Amino acid sequence: MPNLLVQKFLLLALTLMPFGNATAVVDRVQQQNAICYVKTNAPDLVFGQLPFSCDGKPEKFVAHVKKEIDFLSGTKIIPNFDKCLMSLFETKNMTNVARGVWDLRDSPVMATNAATASAISDACKIIEEGNSLQIAPASVRQKNRPTEVSLASLSAAEKALKERDYATAFGLFKALAEQGNSEAQANLGLMYELGQGVNQDFFEAFKWYLSAAEQGTAWAQTNLGFAYINGRGTQKDDKEAAKWLRRAALQGNTRAQEVLGAMYNQGRGVPQGHKEAVKWINPSNLMYITKLEKDYRKRVHFESKKAEQIVRDFKIDCNAPQKNGHHLLLINLLYARLATADREDMWVETTVQERGGEVLIIDSLRTPEKVIHTNAVFKINKWGELHPMGSIRAEAVRNACFDSHGPIWLLE
Repeated sequence: MPNLLVQKFLLLALTLMPFGNATAVVDRVQQQNAICYVKTNAPDLVFGQLPFSCDGKPEKFVAHVKKEIDFLSGTKIIPNFDKCLMSLFETKNMTNVARGVWDLRDSPVMATNAATASAISDACKIIEEGNSLQIAPASVRQKNRPTEVSLASLSAAEKALKERDYATAFGLFKALAEQGNSEAQANLGLMYELGQGVNQDFFEAFKWYLSAAEQGTAWAQTNLGFAYINGRGTQKDDKEAAKWLRRAALQGNTRAQEVLGAMYNQGRGVPQGHKEAVKWINPSNLMYITKLEKDYRKRVHFESKKAEQIVRDFKIDCNAPQKNGHHLLLINLLYARLATADREDMWVETTVQERGGEVLIIDSLRTPEKVIHTNAVFKINKWGELHPMGSIRAEAVRNACFDSHGPIWLLE
């Protein structure tokens, strides 16, 4: 029997752990490196003093981006990537990459490398369209420049909102919004839409979303797009919805990307086109999945071509808790599970066997010196049914369709 340490490690490896913020968000070092790059090269976009030194951090951010580019160069994730690289390292374009990483710092589904890849992809789209760094006119920037007092007020407003002290939050956000603070404007719009601390008013919500969206706040652009789709506070207008959702999608807002993809698929407000829909649906998921495969494919061993074909073609049923177009390839789940059990001194490798049309998937707990333990984790029978084994439950497998293991699912 394995010792207690091994048992704990096996539990981590062989069960579906929640994919929480601790392992999914952009790490603090790259957060600081990204914002320092922006602060150094586009100081008008970062107001106030940062609570840490930026010495050497912009250079470290560029080095991190170069490593991610080495990976992306071997894929087909970003169209015309070679052409994009010709100007990507220009200051204005690299600033867009840094802004993208910073904007995704709290994403519950994007690890550091995935966030960087998504930001690079968005910067390349902007380059392809001939757009330069979008900065508000100087008069607007001066009007919106927060003082130490306004920064403290914004923090207090966000704290009050989190604590459901809506009256206090509304008053603080409103004062800041009237001064031109885009984050406060977006939050004020949300409070009007939900009726928090004020009577529900879709027209006021639309007004404040529009103000924030025009200043480039991605989640306000997304909510503005939804307002046009649903006719809340304005007339229904799919073309305007698509315009604002596209702006948010280019900034890496995954919800906007998914909805925009669906609009292209349905031809709502944009020319109908499956290729354009696929381009927008789950780009961050595709990058994350590709990165997982790069890192862990050597730890999945297929004993035959037939075994590999069965596993790579197998789709997990994602109809629970609701059918919404999700599908999940079994191979993506295998890679993601290996990522949860990856240490220098101990890790898991997976072997796939095929016998008479049935597939057995076996995990091996290893150290540099030996194999410590083996355990069968999945079986696919002759009728194409997936059966979890050992400590893995069917419900846990289906939950992987909805982020319990990160963004490894796709949309139909």
